[in-house]
Amino acid sequence: MIKKLLMASLLIGGLAAKAQNKVEPEMSSFVNAPLEQSNTQSVNKTSVVNITDTLLYFLNKNEWKYGNSYLTVKTPHTGSVQVNTEFGSSFLNTSGTPVTITKALVLASRQANSTSTMIPLTVTLYTASPTGVPGASITTATCAITSTAGQFGTFATFTAPVVASGAFFLSYRANPINPADTLRVFFTAAHTATSGAPATQKFGESLGFIRNNGNLISTTNYYNTGTPGSDLEAVVVPFVSFNFTADANVSAPNSTATPGAYCANLGITYTNTTSEIANNRQFNYNAFATYWAPKTGTMTTPAVDPVYNWSFNGPPTPTGSYTTANVTHTYATAGNASADIIVKYMYGFSKVGKTLDTKTWTLQIANCGIVGVAENQLNANLNVYPNPAISGKVNISGLEGSNTITVYNSIGQLVSTLVSETEITTVDLSAQPTGAYLIRVTDSNKASKVVRVINE
Repeated sequence: MIKKLLMASLLIGGLAAKAQNKVEPEMSSFVNAPLEQSNTQSVNKTSVVNITDTLLYFLNKNEWKYGNSYLTVKTPHTGSVQVNTEFGSSFLNTSGTPVTITKALVLASRQANSTSTMIPLTVTLYTASPTGVPGASITTATCAITSTAGQFGTFATFTAPVVASGAFFLSYRANPINPADTLRVFFTAAHTATSGAPATQKFGESLGFIRNNGNLISTTNYYNTGTPGSDLEAVVVPFVSFNFTADANVSAPNSTATPGAYCANLGITYTNTTSEIANNRQFNYNAFATYWAPKTGTMTTPAVDPVYNWSFNGPPTPTGSYTTANVTHTYATAGNASADIIVKYMYGFSKVGKTLDTKTWTLQIANCGIVGVAENQLNANLNVYPNPAISGKVNISGLEGSNTITVYNSIGQLVSTLVSETEITTVDLSAQPTGAYLIRVTDSNKASKVVRVINE
C-alpha cells in the first residue's frame, strides 16, 4: 500500500487560443525507504520508493510529434457530438503495480459566444481493460472552465483517492448552464511513426474514446481529420502516486569451505527484478521516447539515461559499468568485491531523470579449489568429449584408478556427483538446462582437473 501521497503545486500556464504555451509538470517528490545493510551473507536487497507524478503521457506525445498544435471540437455540436458526450483517454498499467489516482485536470476552453461565464464539467474515473477499453465507473469529481483561451481548467479532485491495479480511463463532459454554452475540447494530434500504415493514416494506440448518447466509440478515425492523423485522445491528465519496488538478487553463495562466500571462476549472476512500471512508456520518459522516435516536434530529445546501471568495483576484477538489468560475472581470483545497482525513473514532461535507489553488495570471493593445482595435475591424457555435448552426453576418457566426478552449473551449484572405476565414463546432462557446465575430476591422490563443457 502506498503510505504517503506527496502532492506539489502544478505550475499552470495559460495557453493561447491554439494552446501554444508549454505545460509545466508537477515536480515529483521522492521518499526513500531505509535500505538493508549490505554484508557478505546477504544476497537480496529490496527497497520501496514512493513517487507522486503527473501522467503527462498524452501531452508528451503531442509535443513530441507536432509541438503545441492541438486539434479541437465543440460540444454541444450540431453534428454527431451531442450534449452530455464524454471525452476521455485511457492510461495503461500492465505492470501490476497499483497506482493511486488523486485528481485530474482538463485541457479545454469556453467558446467566446457562450452565454455563461463558466461551464461546469464532470470528470469520471473508470476501470479499463489491459488495452484501455473503458469499463465500469468508479468515482466522479467536478470542476469548471471559465477561460476562452485554451488552458487547464480547475483541478477536479476526487473525494477519496482511488487505487487502480491495472489500466484506467478518465473522461469529462460539459454540463451547460444555458443552451448557448459551448465547450472547446482539446485533442492530441499525434500518431506513431512506427505504424505500417500509409503516412496519412499512421494512427496511434487507440486509447481515446467518447461516450455519445450512452454508446462507447473509439476516436480513431471518428472525426476524419486526416493528416496529421486521427487517432485522437482528449487531454485529461491524472495525478498518480505509486510505489516503485527496486529488488535485485545475486546468485546464492556456493563455497562450502567458506560459508557465505562465492567460488572464484564459477560466475555470479546479478539479476534485477525491478517493477515493470519503471519501463512503462506512460510512466517513464525513456520508454516513451524510444516508443515514439523519431520525433518531429519541438521537444528536446533527452540524453541517454538508462533505467538500470550496474557498477562493479575491484579488486578482484571485473570493474566497469553496465546498463542492462541482468549481468553475469566471473571473478578469477579470491578477495572482496562490491557491486552497485542504480535504478532510475524518468518522469513526465520536463524530462528530468531521478535516481531512486542504489543497492550495494559486498561479496567475498573464495578460491574453492576447483581450478586444480598445477604441481599435482591429473593424467595429461584425460579427455572430455564431445564438447558441446551430443544429446546431453559427455564422455571422459584416460581415467586411471578411482575418480570422483562432480558437475557444477554456471552459477556454481552442484548438479551431480559420481564415482568411476573405469577408464571411460559418461556424464549425462540431458536432464539439465542448456548452458555451460564445469566438470571436475578428482583422483584418489586429490589431484584434480576442471573442464568447461557446453550442453546444447
